[in-house]
Amino acid sequence: MAARVVASVSRVVCRPRVVVVQPRRVQPRSSDDAHLHHRPKPLATAATPLALDASLTRSILLVGDGDLSFSLALARRAPNARITATTFEAYDAIVKDWGGDDNATALRALPNVEDVLHSVDATKLHTRESPLHGLDAPVNDGNNDRKRWDRVLFTFPHIAGKGKISKNRHLLRGFFESVGAVLAPFGVVEVTLVAGQGGTPADGVHLREYGNTWMASEQAAKGGFVLCATESFDAESWSECGYTPTGHWRGLTSGARAFVAKEGVVHAFARPTEMPATHARCPHPVTHRRAFSIWISDEESENSGFRELELERVVKRAVSAGVHVASLTRMEPVDWTCPSTGRRSRTYVVELTSSTSPWDGDRATEEQFRVREAVAAGAVPGAELR
Repeated sequence: MAARVVASVSRVVCRPRVVVVQPRRVQPRSSDDAHLHHRPKPLATAATPLALDASLTRSILLVGDGDLSFSLALARRAPNARITATTFEAYDAIVKDWGGDDNATALRALPNVEDVLHSVDATKLHTRESPLHGLDAPVNDGNNDRKRWDRVLFTFPHIAGKGKISKNRHLLRGFFESVGAVLAPFGVVEVTLVAGQGGTPADGVHLREYGNTWMASEQAAKGGFVLCATESFDAESWSECGYTPTGHWRGLTSGARAFVAKEGVVHAFARPTEMPATHARCPHPVTHRRAFSIWISDEESENSGFRELELERVVKRAVSAGVHVASLTRMEPVDWTCPSTGRRSRTYVVELTSSTSPWDGDRATEEQFRVREAVAAGAVPGAELR
């Protein structure tokens, strides 16, 4: 980020205005036992953001499923879907460290499960080294050497151990930068996170300061995706179908490695030009603040001089289509006067957001430069870019 950019802050979108402001997981049950103890429930129409119900006939790819219990639960609840289940670990590790051999066996026995693959890195789905490469592509797929799925699910991703937030952000970013290569046109990516990790109001009472979250929407933006819906994760229902949330922690029993899936949040993402009609805008757009300074002449003179309303109009015209100016405010209530020239300087903070395009801090900075260029070109009477 260039030195002239003021540090950004993300918060809820405000109404446009011009005002003066002051600075300021248990050992997995036997798969057979799990199936005998209850009849798998079909998915309710609101079980995921885009109504992934029992009538679903589309293809689904699951990545990073530790013990394959979620893949098995989904395959049973959506018998008409075509399932490809994958794990990051090799099969030997799934058996030894995760106790997932029964789940893998049960999955391979189901008629709607097309493949169960291991050693699949969710951040390298696009590479020829990925086990996904070479899978038979559908006849109607224009890309003959790569299979694509209508849904790609990454459920409770997390790096091994209790790592830093930055590493988990990097994991999500790598996933989103890769997943587009295996997502069918008008496909949807669903990422389920523990409450508080995503960084949107959907986290409810677990909402944290934005800087202390994984910033899921911004990692998705790096891959060209927009958040189109969020929904609470139905942990109880999934548990009844055999899903057992289990973490990475080595040396501990699987029961001691359980994490809290209750109140988790499912985040659905789509390409900006392929947003579902019912979810055409981001429900939780992030706002970034960027600053710029100008030299101003005398204000509100009859025929000339600087006017804030004109500055606001120029700022709104300068930003890209799909970008919204949430507010434009003065950083300080009092102008600074250069002691040597007597010229007055004023710093403004513009709050920018977008609910229809991939949006992150880098994109906000690009828009800041567009604003600066417009001012530098003399678009605002009585003002010069400082």
